Amino acid sequence: FEEWEDARSKLGPRLRSLFNQRQAFRVDVDLSSPISVNVTLPGESKSVRASARDFSILGVGLWIHHKEVERFRMEQRVEIEFSLPNSREPYVLGATVRHVGSEGIQRAIGLELIPDSRLSTGCRRALRDYVMKRQLEMRRKGVRSNG
Repeated sequence: FEEWEDARSKLGPRLRSLFNQRQAFRVDVDLSSPISVNVTLPGESKSVRASARDFSILGVGLWIHHKEVERFRMEQRVEIEFSLPNSREPYVLGATVRHVGSEGIQRAIGLELIPDSRLSTGCRRALRDYVMKRQLEMRRKGVRSNG
């Protein structure tokens, strides 16, 4: 495994994503404060409704209805809209599909946020603050994250 750690550190982001290697700590969304996410696919006007599963400062994991999963493709660019708890306005961001899969009866989509002008300093700060707050809450409860 030590050799793998060394080899992994030399992988670029694209190859690392194939091994589901994270570049940022992620936290589960608090079930008592769910976060809805609307995902708009290219060329479509109607969005797919999803529930945020986890967040990091670089991406978001989503739960989607099993009938919608076939609409998603690896490397596909999408637009997402969501509001973090206590945020004044929704964030509308670009994202790239990095994972499409299932866990039991749930369907999971992993999105990497696109660092363009929509991912403003204020949005980055809000994501960072949310992740840090959730880390503290989880630590107090003795819950381990899947970071």
